[in-house]
Amino acid sequence: MAIGTGYAMNLIIPRSGEVARAVVVNRVNNVPVDKAIGTIIAERVLDFIILLIITTTALLVSGTVIIDFFKERLNTAFAKADSSTILIYGIIALIFTIIVVVLFRYIKPFQKLKNFISGLKDGFNTI
Repeated sequence: MAIGTGYAMNLIIPRSGEVARAVVVNRVNNVPVDKAIGTIIAERVLDFIILLIITTTALLVSGTVIIDFFKERLNTAFAKADSSTILIYGIIALIFTIIVVVLFRYIKPFQKLKNFISGLKDGFNTI
């Protein structure tokens, strides 16, 4: 039932099916939503691992063609990049990371979000 609901929701609003699945599992089996989403994330991680295996197989079979293609694209991209722009983006990413860490550790309204993420971890660990 949950998977069918998820597919139906994806037809209406793309990527909403995962949340719908978690809500249906919550209502039918009384599993907390954060833990249900954690199991869904674990499924996506397993999907990613399978994708890596397929990509590795493709690289082993015809690796030189694929690697040459990406080398050519990366050389063109880095030739256009300016080192000061890369430095500015790095500093912005560092500042953003520091702000997120401070928000999670010291500000109380983010405690609910921290508890939700803890529930996601519990759900992820169930698989």
